[in-house]
Formats: sequence, structure tokens, C-alpha cells
Amino acid sequence: MVATLGLGYFALFGVSNVYYLLPQYLSHAGVGSSQQVGWIVGAFYMATTFSRPFGGGLVRRMGFRRLFRWGGLLGIAGALGFALVGSYTPGLLLFRVILGVSQTLFVVGFTTYQGLVIPESSRGVAFSAISAGGILPLMTLVPLGDLFLQRGYDVAYLLVPLAAALGVFYLGERLPEQSLRGRGREGSLVGVLRNPSLRLLCLSSFCFSLGDACLVVLASLAQSRGVLVSAFFMANASVAAGIRLFGARLLDRLPRRHLAAPAMAGLALALFGCTWATGNGAMAFWGGVFGVAMGWGFPLHMALIADLATPEERPHASAMVWFAMGGSFALVPVLMGYGVDWLGAEGSFRGFAGFLLLLSLGLGVLWERDLRRHPGRPVPTGS
Repeated sequence: MVATLGLGYFALFGVSNVYYLLPQYLSHAGVGSSQQVGWIVGAFYMATTFSRPFGGGLVRRMGFRRLFRWGGLLGIAGALGFALVGSYTPGLLLFRVILGVSQTLFVVGFTTYQGLVIPESSRGVAFSAISAGGILPLMTLVPLGDLFLQRGYDVAYLLVPLAAALGVFYLGERLPEQSLRGRGREGSLVGVLRNPSLRLLCLSSFCFSLGDACLVVLASLAQSRGVLVSAFFMANASVAAGIRLFGARLLDRLPRRHLAAPAMAGLALALFGCTWATGNGAMAFWGGVFGVAMGWGFPLHMALIADLATPEERPHASAMVWFAMGGSFALVPVLMGYGVDWLGAEGSFRGFAGFLLLLSLGLGVLWERDLRRHPGRPVPTGS
């Protein structure tokens, strides 16, 4: 089960991560306007953000099997349509939106599913191993897509996310159905928002993802510094995958609510360090630091959903956490775009990293207070 979910994350994030190279592909396709490129890239994140609050209700109404089947079919349709539509901007926008909805169905479904089938005592290790699959595309599929584009094989590049979408569909079909009936009354978004710990988890997820979302615009900083952004990406992905695979027991040994703020501070430190990088080695070093924080920070927030939400709340809690994360990815490119115009690439990243560091300090205080007020909520401290 863990292996199937991990492969599912690999294929799912393979679809979205390969499209990190869209600006390069779109320039080949003749979509020359930067505004058009921005909307095409952003349409996916906007679709995921605004559809995620409804994901929890769909899990309840459709069940996992139907949810994964529809998500898989939409993903295949979106990737295939995007490959066939050429440079027709409205079509590109439409199929990016379809891909975004597909992503929502799977991320909410996978997160809820693993929270139901994985025992509480092993969530840290299992969630880390599963989420390691979401890192591996940066080490494999993205470099492959980049190689195709560098050599002018644009059609081959477009086949990579299509193959990943087919993989997601296949893996979703392999997961046994899990019934949510008999697990208490149906939860609601209102119920999730009334839970102070879950509200804090949504805030923490949003703030943590502000740092993660900076990767979408990191190329502008690398270009300004005259270094390769791929050096950062490869180191980040390698270290994060290693942490999730081999260092995951930390999440089961310590109270997870104590680790959220340090993870965010690690992202801020790495982003700040990149602004002083003068070579590819320095970018790789800071990518490794970023990978340490990302390696435990992402599975940490996924595990906290299952820790803090009752079984009936988990579909909606998963949806709201992913909604919060998606909001960061929709917001950061816009903010950093203005920041680069006003302060330059280095100045905008330094200012944003400092802001994230302050946020991490505030989150640390809030999580400590939540742990004191609600110590009974299950946060395992196994040996």
C-alpha cells in the first residue's frame, strides 16, 4: 500500500513538475507574450487552489475509486489536449485548468486515503516514504523533459506528463476502496474551521508553502547571480528524498507540532543564502539546506492532518490544507514579480526570506501554545 501511494505521488507530481519547464516550451511553440505565458502557467495553480475546498465533499460523495478514476481521466484529457492544441492560448488555458482539477482530486484523495489506512504509530515513517515519491520527479522526469527541450524534441517533452498522467490513472485503479461509512458523522468545512488546531494547521501549511512556492520563480534569482538553478533543484530533491526515506523516524519520535516552525525557518535560511551564491556549488549547498527542511516539513504537515482531525473531518481537513498550500503557489509569483521590479532579484528574495523567518518565529509560538492548550490531541512520541 505504501509503495503504491508513493508511486502515485511520483506520477502525480511528475505531471505538474514537468510543466515547470513550460516557459521554455511555450517560447518554442510561439507563445511569445510574457503575460500569456504567465496566465498559462498560473491557470493550473488557480484551478487547484479554488477547487480544493470542494475536494473533501467529493471524497465523501464519490468514494475513493470513482474519485481516482475521474481524476485520472481528467489528467489524461488535460495532458493530451495540451499536447494537441498547439499555441492556441484559450485551449492551453482550458487544459491547464482541467489538469488543475485532476490534481485536486488526487491530492485530496491520496491524503485522506493514507490517513485512513496507515496506523497512527507509523505515520511519520510511512508518510515520509510516500511523499518521497513526490520529490523524485525533480531528479528524473524534469531533467528528462529539459533534455528533450534542449535538443528540440518538443513532442517528446509533451509525452512525459502524458505518460505520468497514465501512470496516475493506473495506480489509482490499483488502490482498494476504503469506506468512510461507520467512521462517525460526516464532517464539514465549518467543523474543520471551528477546530483551533486545524485552523492553525491551515495557517502553518500556507506559511510553509510560501517558501516552497519560491522555487517557481527561483530561476530569476539564479539568472541574476549567473548560476544554474538546476544545481539547486537537484540538491534539493536528492536531500529531501533521502530525508524522507532514511530520516523519517524523527517524525515519530518527537511531537510533530514542535517541528513545523523549524522546517519553515530552514526554507527561509536556504532562500536567503541563495542570494549570496556566487557559484553552482553554493547553489547546490543551499539547495541541500532547503531539501533538509522540505524533507521533513512536507510529510510533517500531511501527518498532522491525521493527528489533529477526527476520521470524519479528514476529507475536509485534507482539502483545506491543500487549499492553503495552493494559495501560496498562486500568490508568490505575483508578489515576487512586483518585488523584482522594485528591489531586484536579490533584494526581493532577501526581503521575502526575512519575512518568512519572522513568520516561522510567530508560528513556533502559536504551535507551542496549541500544544499546551490541547495536549490530548494525538501527536505520538514513540520510542
